[in-house]
Amino acid sequence: VAGLGASPTMYYAGRLVSLVFGLATAALTCAIALEFAPPAVALLAAALVAFNPQFLYISTSFSNDIAGVAFATLGLWLGMRMLQRGVTLRRGLLFGVAVGVGTLFKLSAFGLLVLLPFIAAHAIRSREAWPRGIGALALAGLVGILLAAPWFLYNLRAYGDPFATGALFAYMGVRHTPRALQEWGEAASFLWKGYWLDFSVGGLVYAPPLAYWAAAVLVVGGGLGAVWQAWRKPGWRWPLALLALWIAVILGGWVSLTARSAGLMGGGRLLFPAVAAIAGLLAAGWTVIVRPRGVAVVVAGLGVLAAVAVPLYIWPQTFDDTTLANVKVAVPSEPFRLEDQAA
Repeated sequence: VAGLGASPTMYYAGRLVSLVFGLATAALTCAIALEFAPPAVALLAAALVAFNPQFLYISTSFSNDIAGVAFATLGLWLGMRMLQRGVTLRRGLLFGVAVGVGTLFKLSAFGLLVLLPFIAAHAIRSREAWPRGIGALALAGLVGILLAAPWFLYNLRAYGDPFATGALFAYMGVRHTPRALQEWGEAASFLWKGYWLDFSVGGLVYAPPLAYWAAAVLVVGGGLGAVWQAWRKPGWRWPLALLALWIAVILGGWVSLTARSAGLMGGGRLLFPAVAAIAGLLAAGWTVIVRPRGVAVVVAGLGVLAAVAVPLYIWPQTFDDTTLANVKVAVPSEPFRLEDQAA
């Protein structure tokens, strides 16, 4: 860092920017839930994002991850508004912008385009958006593609792959044989723990097993409750299905990458583009179990758990300014070319 003439202040500024995007993600999660559910569900959904220890950790790191997550969550909110309030040209245009800009931060945001046929099916079923609404959805997809197109073209020229996954596999290694069932179990464990608490480069600083069993209870209870809500509340079915679809898209991307790579892909942070959808589903389900009056207690409990995680896990992984100041990085003698570094 010192060799490149960088100041530690730059890294603190970068962490502050990440924190702003993290706060935006939590706020947008609340807004998504409010589109179809009462305030108690929205409050719990926001808490499940804001008080997720791993999300807190990434949101205060110098990383592009949370910026991509924030724009993906913005796109999900706009998609939910189109689903619930009708498709308009303005909403479609904003959705496309969120997809395009989000893709420039993180490729996963491009998957939001998969939601458009689902929204179109709902619009046609409701008989309120044909043909103008379908045109607005087509425009949304076109805008998203056009905004991301320059980056895709650059990747195609530099790597021969518009999504640059070839460069990723060059770094992680390419898998030539299918993963065994045991290996998939290890990958799933890595993903699961990394979504909740893994404050390290990967697989090094885990919480006690009890923490992940508690998370399992949270997910199973919330998932079953969400199914119950969808059965007893017809007005929630399409919104909950939209959230489930987005989770499936993100999880499917992880499965595809993991199946082709020699190493394990990125940990639980790869699920964070769907963090609002996961939180929304779980919150909708748990409000059946705890009832609205108990939501405040659950939110307070999540806040306490997140606060405990800071001194136990986050602080031990940090370092002071002298560490940054003493790092020596060799200055490259040749001009930097990203494609050369990734090859």
